[in-house]
Amino acid sequence: MEKRIPEFQFRGSPLSEDNTVRLLDMALTTLNKPELEKPIEQDEVLKTVFGAQIAVKRISVWELPFNISNFFFIASVMTFVNSPGMVVAMLWLAKCYAEKNKKTYLNLSDWCELFPAGTPTEQECSDWWDSQKIPFEERTTTNDNLVDVRELWMKTEGQA
Repeated sequence: MEKRIPEFQFRGSPLSEDNTVRLLDMALTTLNKPELEKPIEQDEVLKTVFGAQIAVKRISVWELPFNISNFFFIASVMTFVNSPGMVVAMLWLAKCYAEKNKKTYLNLSDWCELFPAGTPTEQECSDWWDSQKIPFEERTTTNDNLVDVRELWMKTEGQA
């Protein structure tokens, strides 16, 4: 059986009122000052944030065929990305969306399209994370997650 990173399926949960207001503020900011939304690696503040460093490294070192904006990342952290594993999960969702929509750069508008009914719940994130674990008997000393196998990220065309 061929190994694949499982599709991250979720129903989503509506954003809180606070997050909705913050997201609208970010959207209005991009309308008034579009230059503030830029590729994640160009954001001087995010360069110091551990989760953003994970995202930048994964995108660049693995030569992923897409990039995300600083606002895409911030919206994700505001709503469901709360651990290094969820940074990788967010990138997996972004990659599948980018492939499906033939995009190489995802911004705040794309984030809104990716999560029209809201972001994954904590339980949905946990369920997906568990589903991508490599069975114990097949684990190596360096790897127990399918999302940590670079070659599997390259075999996803049409999966999204």
